[in-house]
Amino acid sequence: MKDWYKISVYGLLVVLVFSCGHPGKNDKGILIYSQDFESGQALHDFSFFEPDLWQIVSDSSGNSYLDAKERGNYHPPHRSPSLIALIDSVSVSDFVLEADLMQKQVEHDCQGENCVFCMHRDMCVFWAFRDSSHYYYAHIARRGDEVAHQVHIVNDAPRTPVTVRRNKGVDWGENEWKHVKVIRSIEDTLLQVFFEDMKTPVLEARDNTFISGRIGFGSFDEAGSIDHIRLYSGE
Repeated sequence: MKDWYKISVYGLLVVLVFSCGHPGKNDKGILIYSQDFESGQALHDFSFFEPDLWQIVSDSSGNSYLDAKERGNYHPPHRSPSLIALIDSVSVSDFVLEADLMQKQVEHDCQGENCVFCMHRDMCVFWAFRDSSHYYYAHIARRGDEVAHQVHIVNDAPRTPVTVRRNKGVDWGENEWKHVKVIRSIEDTLLQVFFEDMKTPVLEARDNTFISGRIGFGSFDEAGSIDHIRLYSGE
């Protein structure tokens, strides 16, 4: 009876271990960083290229988020985004990143539907960020052209597209939160960006020049807000 009891308990433990797995793991990987900006201390998680531009604010419902007050004035070594906020605590290669982003178009002298400033309304997501001259970023824009709505590499030179597939662009709306997911697989040499629709990517790239580095958010020409960051990795 005692032996049967021991075997039963052992079997139950094995089932629990294999069915539950890692307590923080799901099909996206292990949750290694999350941030909802409910505390002012959340600012300490980030490195800002222009700290005075960033703040934690709350909307009318009491939801708090990270906000860039205006477009960046940072002048990078090479032609690349001017507004950058990097998560300090993690460096990853393979990852799944999810966040809510709100693009805040800075006032321009808009020339109509085909105005380049209107077409380039953007938010950026950064990964494998080593320093200001070596990283990748996704420029998620209203309409694509040779530089807008592209995945770029900055490799000690002005940004260069490495996009292999994309749609025509995205609709940021006006003061609207949009859910964005970025997936990177080193083994598959694949980077995918999803916007609202989590089944069909709006951007795809294939490049493994930089394997690992920090994750971040920002914009090339505009300002924006970030909330509900979730970063998963199998590492």
